Amino acid sequence: MKDRKIESHPIPHRKTKDTMYAPPLIFFTFVAAVTTWCSAITTTIAVPLPHIPSQFSADLIITSHQLDPKQNYPPRERHIKIVYDNIGGMAYAKIIKGYEAGRTYIRRYDLKNEYMVRGGKYPECRRSYLGEKMPEVLFPRQIQYKGKDNNNNNADHWIYENVDSLVHIYSKDLLPFQATEESIANGKKVPLSTYEFRNMVVGPPKDKNIFEIPSGYTHETCENYVGGYPYLHAFLHFLRF
Repeated sequence: MKDRKIESHPIPHRKTKDTMYAPPLIFFTFVAAVTTWCSAITTTIAVPLPHIPSQFSADLIITSHQLDPKQNYPPRERHIKIVYDNIGGMAYAKIIKGYEAGRTYIRRYDLKNEYMVRGGKYPECRRSYLGEKMPEVLFPRQIQYKGKDNNNNNADHWIYENVDSLVHIYSKDLLPFQATEESIANGKKVPLSTYEFRNMVVGPPKDKNIFEIPSGYTHETCENYVGGYPYLHAFLHFLRF
């Protein structure tokens, strides 16, 4: 008896739900990832981060919100004329109004000297050794863009969050001109201080003699003051000299 030849036929591959929908799922996942990536790039390009220039002059207004504006002392506002030159290692601050009004600070990091000159009824000049390097601008990179602020000249509004504080930064043409710090406690925000630049002029100082000791004084005639003076904060802790 001859053996019967048994023909084998391939069993057709049956599509399951996984094999039917896997390619479209992978495709849409890829598209979503690319879309998110492109959106991030577009946002970065459309809204570049603001920056504090390395050379500028401005009128600085510092407001302490916790002080009563109806009381003369302690003063709620400080008005300071500043000239800042980080490239040359020099800074000038003349206090017009508020705490320490009448004083002028000249910081010459390039010459390792600083001077405090006071006019008025009791004029004086003091000098101190300034051995450290001029501080760099510590402007935050982890700030979040919140859009245009119609209540502040349509400026770009940014925020910088810490554990217990929130800083609102406003800029125009990439130049930050106002920063307001708020404390956060139990979900409640309380304004602390505002730093505002007015009449800002970007670029090297037109008159470099402003960094010289005023007439009537010399380095030798200024009293030696051991220890020097603390930093002057010109834009919260982001800019100091």
